[in-house]
Amino acid sequence: MSVETIYDDLRDLGALFDVEERAEEVIADQQQRIAAVDQVLAGADRPSVAIVLLDEGGGIRVAGGIDFGTRIIAQAGGVNAFADLVERRHVAIDLEELIRRDPDVILTSTCCDASYTRQDGAEEAQTIVQNPALAGLSAVQNGAVHPFLFADRAAGVRIAHAIELLASLLHPDLAIQDETGQDGGE
Repeated sequence: MSVETIYDDLRDLGALFDVEERAEEVIADQQQRIAAVDQVLAGADRPSVAIVLLDEGGGIRVAGGIDFGTRIIAQAGGVNAFADLVERRHVAIDLEELIRRDPDVILTSTCCDASYTRQDGAEEAQTIVQNPALAGLSAVQNGAVHPFLFADRAAGVRIAHAIELLASLLHPDLAIQDETGQDGGE
């Protein structure tokens, strides 16, 4: 799956519903917004990022390299700290592995109700921050544990928004704007 695949899907939907022109407008908007992020991020450092999923039983999983989140992280100026794990999208790991990789930024993956907002993921972010075993992580020490929605890391029409949002979290010192023209930070 790639950003181009999303554009292909939008073109197919445009043809299916006889709104090809509107589909091309949406694609052009997405392309323009992503290009603007690329321009702002030129030469910026690429922090390591872990997308962490908290399981009900206390275990954790991370988004591996084949998860679309890896592409969003890269486009937003980061590197998936678990990109080498490619056996499945979500890979179970232990806390020691998270500590060993010491990501610069941790994102939650609040799922899956369409009404969820980033505020709904705040509890998951706090669970990570308040875990004494994770207190030494760079992301925890630097206040870089952020609630993130599964919808923001899924392949779809929200791609430009997701890239703008994540770029603003990874690079808060840069002026990353969202679709409203506002800084995309928290």
